[in-house]
Amino acid sequence: MTRFKESGAAGWTDINDLEDLLRHDMLPTNDYKFSVSSPVGGISMTGNASDFGSIKPVLFDEEDSEKPEWADLTETYVARDANNLYLGIKFKGGPYSTTLVSGEYLSYYIYFNAAQQDCDWYNAPVVLELHGYYNGGETWEWRRGSRGSDPTPFTTTCTFAKADIMEIRIPLSELRGWINAYQLADFPSGWDNKELFLRVSFSSNISNEQQHESIGGECLASGLD
Repeated sequence: MTRFKESGAAGWTDINDLEDLLRHDMLPTNDYKFSVSSPVGGISMTGNASDFGSIKPVLFDEEDSEKPEWADLTETYVARDANNLYLGIKFKGGPYSTTLVSGEYLSYYIYFNAAQQDCDWYNAPVVLELHGYYNGGETWEWRRGSRGSDPTPFTTTCTFAKADIMEIRIPLSELRGWINAYQLADFPSGWDNKELFLRVSFSSNISNEQQHESIGGECLASGLD
């Protein structure tokens, strides 16, 4: 069950088949709200879609037969508990699992914007990147940037796990801080709005072949308190 609200609507509607509506363009626009659900039993961070229980994905992209299965980003799950925001990023064939070698990298990007609908590389005040690369062995680090600037490494308690999906845990306390720090100038109420536009993308260089995909379009995540 997903709580759905068309942009501008006054109330929420419970929908069982949001996935079909989105995939077949049956919604009036691509601008819609979804309530961030709390899964029964919580999130166990195993890197499996089953961690999200009955929660359905909320961002979609059609499968692309020309992309490698590990680079074809198809769905994103979003959930929360009292302390964290969770994202499950699904690929047609599961996330890339081969150990990275020299010159290869993988990057998973999450764009947040609490002020307006534009939520891409140049407009999002907060861009969070999980970057995997070769540094004498496979190495993963968290980076953060804003409005077109290249994300740079920073210290965070974010974590990730991957099995049949790439699963990311973001502490709400840190996310609140990023939103307030980056958006006070153009969004004075900061986190108090409790609504965030969200976009997810992926890029890689594997075997000297680059891949990139951005999923879904702007969606307004509501219910983060």
